[in-house]
Amino acid sequence: MINCGAEPIYSMHVLALREGIRESKKDWLIKANIYPKAIDQATKAFIRELAVNMVDKAPIYCQKQPLLFRHLNYLAAQFPKAKFVHVLRDGRAAVASTIARRIYPRVTSENPHIALQIWDKTVRQMLVDCQDLGPQRCYTVVYEKLVLYPERELQKLLGKFYTTFTYQVKSDALLF
Repeated sequence: MINCGAEPIYSMHVLALREGIRESKKDWLIKANIYPKAIDQATKAFIRELAVNMVDKAPIYCQKQPLLFRHLNYLAAQFPKAKFVHVLRDGRAAVASTIARRIYPRVTSENPHIALQIWDKTVRQMLVDCQDLGPQRCYTVVYEKLVLYPERELQKLLGKFYTTFTYQVKSDALLF
């Protein structure tokens, strides 16, 4: 069973806070022996706590927020046994959703090309990061294929991560 029930906004806030600390002047944090180890341990503990307590128990934890992939390298380092799945949507559908949900205030139906440029840049980086992480830990699946051919695509996905196709997977796996 896969549980994607936890609210991803909390993980996003914590990762953004950690990123802000990383980019700030942190001499005093280093002298106090807080950065990076304590900050990273706290970030990891918070995300793990969400995985364990905000959702029903399941062998696979899932975050369905694509922007978490902006933190893929960090998350991969913090969760070395985690597997990551990048669900790639068609750019047109992603842009239509972005406009409808008003994710970026400056993007409207009058200027969809801006949203498409943002989508393109973001997805290109996500694909590079996933490829850099390697096929044993990161897999990209096309959303439309997943919807049209779910069993085939899930078999391919689980076949990449596990030697035999089974719905029983390791309990320490985190999918983002």
